[in-house]
Amino acid sequence: MKILSLIALLILSNAVFAQQMAVTDTGETVFLFKDGTWAYESESDINMVIETNDMPFEKNDDATFKVKSKVNNTSVFINPKDWKFAKSTNNPDAEYEFTYQHGDLYAMSITEEIQIELEQLADLALLNLRAFAPNAKIVNQEFRTVNGERVLHMEFQGTGNGINFSYVGYYYSNEMGSTQLVVYTSTSLVPKYRSAIEGLLNGLTANKA
Repeated sequence: MKILSLIALLILSNAVFAQQMAVTDTGETVFLFKDGTWAYESESDINMVIETNDMPFEKNDDATFKVKSKVNNTSVFINPKDWKFAKSTNNPDAEYEFTYQHGDLYAMSITEEIQIELEQLADLALLNLRAFAPNAKIVNQEFRTVNGERVLHMEFQGTGNGINFSYVGYYYSNEMGSTQLVVYTSTSLVPKYRSAIEGLLNGLTANKA
């Protein structure tokens, strides 16, 4: 795996469920990280109003291969000519890793059995990024309807090991569990790979019972 992917995985390796919540004696909620650091819940950028994009999003016609989660009821449809996938070995929190076959673009799906509110799911993801990249920030966020399901679209930017990274993800949760589908690359490459990023993300679906 290339150095870009390895560094990004290092930053993202302790993703959304890597910390605990606690309440101070003054009633404020804080997040406790494994490295001993902490942050107030109120410090998060997610508290701003999130707009809704009314345009429906659907998987591409060439996304014909179904990568089905064994943890919850979600799947990711990929174009096998563009993306390779494998069970995650670099990040113990992720179920699958995806590699774009035409450049430095990577993705992972982090799946859990528990249901979490979308706002809190992305909130925790940002706080974890800041544990490794203190300047991490939200540059875009909106609710979308993707293949008939309501998801939160988030784009983060941050710096790790001297490299500027962008993380673009869909966050989804229902009574069957929670899923983060996150694509990452160098910030400078996002415009080049925007179509491929959106194509993978729009492959996220919820399997019907």
